[in-house]
Amino acid sequence: DRVHIGSELSRFLNDVELVHGISKAEIAAHGVYFSHETCTHASPESSCAGNEIAALRSAFGDEHLSKLLILNTKAYTGHPMGVSFEDVTAVEVLMSQRVPPVPNYRERD
Repeated sequence: DRVHIGSELSRFLNDVELVHGISKAEIAAHGVYFSHETCTHASPESSCAGNEIAALRSAFGDEHLSKLLILNTKAYTGHPMGVSFEDVTAVEVLMSQRVPPVPNYRERD
């Protein structure tokens, strides 16, 4: 459930800060979150998008979350192939310091 997901993400981010000295604010300002969502409507009741956003809001808070870049590659790769391509794309983003375009992106939400 989304409360559990949010608490686990918060615990992970707190550990990152404790062990590595990287705060949530720094991660939000300079990081990229690769969403596992399949680009379906973000229904607050049941969708993966709703659960992901709720967990991110819980862990980062609205102020930091508004600065976090959220990407998804599945519009290009489809769901069956998406997982392995997400990993490869994440490594490429780290190496090149550039992010891929987001299909159909028109308005920041």
